[in-house]
Parts: sequence; C-alpha cells; structure tokens
Amino acid sequence: LAGAYQLFLAPPPEVAASYRQRIKAEAAMQNGDVTAALEEIDLALSYTPEDYELLTIRSVLLERSGETQSAAEALAQAQALAPDEMNVLMAQGQTSLYLQDAAGMRAAGERLEEGYPASPYGPIFLGSAAELEGDYPSVQLYLEEAAARAEAQGDANLSGNLRVRIAMLTQKSLAPVDPTLTP
Repeated sequence: LAGAYQLFLAPPPEVAASYRQRIKAEAAMQNGDVTAALEEIDLALSYTPEDYELLTIRSVLLERSGETQSAAEALAQAQALAPDEMNVLMAQGQTSLYLQDAAGMRAAGERLEEGYPASPYGPIFLGSAAELEGDYPSVQLYLEEAAARAEAQGDANLSGNLRVRIAMLTQKSLAPVDPTLTP
C-alpha cells in the first residue's frame, strides 16, 4: 500500500517539503513570531517559488515587518501567478487571521465584498475582525450573512460550520453567571 501511495498519490518531494515549511510558518504566525514565519515561508518558496499563496503570505509578513517595497514586489508576483484576485485576497485574509490582525482581515474582507459580493468569505473575514475587537453583535450579523451566502452556493459544510460558530459566539456573549448564586 505504501508503495502504491508513493507511486501514484504522493506529491512531488519539493511540494511535500514546501508544505512542511508552510505548516511551520503558520505555527510561528499563530505564536506571533513574524520573523520565524518569514524564514519558514522563504524556505517553502525555495522549493515551490511560483506558489502564489506562499508569495501572498510573504507579502503580508513583509508588510508587517515594515518592508513595504519587498512586500509590494511579493504581492505583484502572487497576483501574476494566482488564478484570480479572489485567491490572493483569501490568502491575505487567512494570513491576517493567523496573525490575529483585525485590520488585515477587515481589509481583505472589504475587498472581497467589493469584488465578490456573493462570496461568503468577505463577511467571514469581517466577522473575524469584529470578533477580535469584541464586537459580538457585528460578528453575528457578518457570520449569519456568510452562512446564508454559503447556503445559496450549496456549501452545506461551510454553512453548518458557520452556524456552529454563531451558536458558540452567542454563548460566549451571554453574561457570565455568578458562581456564588445558588438555585
């Protein structure tokens, strides 16, 4: 079975190596270590230099590091390689989500709303930004809109996940119960 996997299903070694570096970069972003994330993305790009998602991630990390010229160059490369602008915007929003960057998520969400108003991902990023800022009523509105759009597109999995997230946020936003009270 392992031989069949290696022969027919396994990705090329450079793709597998790039993916491993990307996973490390995502972990570094979630830990707030932009420098380590950028190093891992650069290693990933050494294996798959024409990966528009990696180039987009690199552009966000460079921008965050204050290297605006290099960020613009990486973004231009990503845009030239991506199937369309939506893919780049999605990667920007996802990277901002990893970095817990509300402004970045909001920017990606707004651009998705402008260019792709039927997409559920604009409201998802806008809702995530609102959540980071503690604006739970807005989060609920954005996520309900995203769920409705996902349903309209026949994406029951995304819609269901959003409905669960809405329920969890509703519980989170309820006033805490005083544990000293007895029934």
